[in-house]
Amino acid sequence: MRPCTGQPTPWHGRAAVLLVALAAGLTAPAARATEPPETVVRAAPAGSAIAYAPDRAPAHTPAPPLPQCFTAVHGSTAVADCQNPDPDTAHVALHIACRRWWDPATDTAPAAVGPAQTVTLTGRCWKEIRAVWTTVR
Repeated sequence: MRPCTGQPTPWHGRAAVLLVALAAGLTAPAARATEPPETVVRAAPAGSAIAYAPDRAPAHTPAPPLPQCFTAVHGSTAVADCQNPDPDTAHVALHIACRRWWDPATDTAPAAVGPAQTVTLTGRCWKEIRAVWTTVR
């Protein structure tokens, strides 16, 4: 190692110091990020209804899945096939906007879709269809 003379360090000396600093700085946070979070589990008293109590509640509870509807247009007729993966009954409706100003838009009555069931909804315009969509309640 050179003594400090006030002269600039050659570029390869600065690069080596920079590489060592980067290696030390990049590996330490990565090692901390891969460690599992600590979980505290407390034993419930004998005869208690609670068998397991985590220290904190889950961060996110997923929403129940909504019925999935697939629409298709065949000329002036629109078709929607809706399948419900949720264990609760849902209601779906088909909405059709017609292209011509004198052709009224169409909304079907909400149809009940039970658990693991599929419902087919249809509607039509006199002439062309501008837009088709479904709603879920």
